[in-house]
Amino acid sequence: MPINQLVQYCLDNYNKDGRCGTCRNDCKCIGMEDCYLCIKHIHAINTTDRKYNCDNIVYNYVIKHLYRYSSEIERLFDQFESLKRVQNFRIASIGCGPCSELFGIKQFIAKNHLTPTLEYIGFDFNQQWNQIQNQIIEIFDDTIQFLNEDVFSYYDQQPDRMPNVLILNYVLSDIVKFNREGVENFITQLLDLFQRMNNSCIIINDISYYERNILNRNTWRALNYMNFIHDSLTDNQLVQYHKSRYYFVPQSGSGIIYGSRHPSKLLTSEIINEAHLFDPFKCCGSFQLFILKQSRE
Repeated sequence: MPINQLVQYCLDNYNKDGRCGTCRNDCKCIGMEDCYLCIKHIHAINTTDRKYNCDNIVYNYVIKHLYRYSSEIERLFDQFESLKRVQNFRIASIGCGPCSELFGIKQFIAKNHLTPTLEYIGFDFNQQWNQIQNQIIEIFDDTIQFLNEDVFSYYDQQPDRMPNVLILNYVLSDIVKFNREGVENFITQLLDLFQRMNNSCIIINDISYYERNILNRNTWRALNYMNFIHDSLTDNQLVQYHKSRYYFVPQSGSGIIYGSRHPSKLLTSEIINEAHLFDPFKCCGSFQLFILKQSRE
């Protein structure tokens, strides 16, 4: 199974004995067997001093998160019969990292015995992921490309390659966190790109952080912007939008929910035995926005 191939690659290459030998970071995991304390530090809501900039961190990230994040996308695709009729998936993933969404989509295709063509372009400025991405190209026989460049500039220059599936998988929260001053411009460009895409969909899969004071946009979280995107796209004489929101479990503490609850939060792939040492996430937990755009012609 492709997902297990990538996890096994990360298991084989993970090499940590105390502090990572080549790591110049302020390591939080000295003397520990895995890098999860460093990953938790990166993921904490108010820390901006670290990103995924260590080989062992990206290996650990894949082992820990890939089963969960790919399952969340696969379960979202399962909700839409129309996706089973797509003949050509042209996917653009913004901030793709280890492109967990690709594994979910490929598994959706395989389980439903579908035969579409698939083209995938992953955009990510962080070159730390390149070794993982090169391995992904070897695993799949589809047209897969990874670019360390700006997605909006790319499609401005190559409008003939416009995607029909636009995915942000756990990246909107990163943009809000690490580039607060640029998030409004990013949303404007994102909406502009989607409006130029014909008969297409946008998928945002992310954490459930939400700012209750919606009047102060300087403190908005990912979920606030997901709602803003949802409300910004309105039907007109040329196109109509079909919008869906999903969640797996209510937000811890607040009990916030988001649209319809998925019937299952279970993983869609079985975790291989060797990976259990890293305690991978064993259930889905994201909030999801799916918007399908259709021409009225």
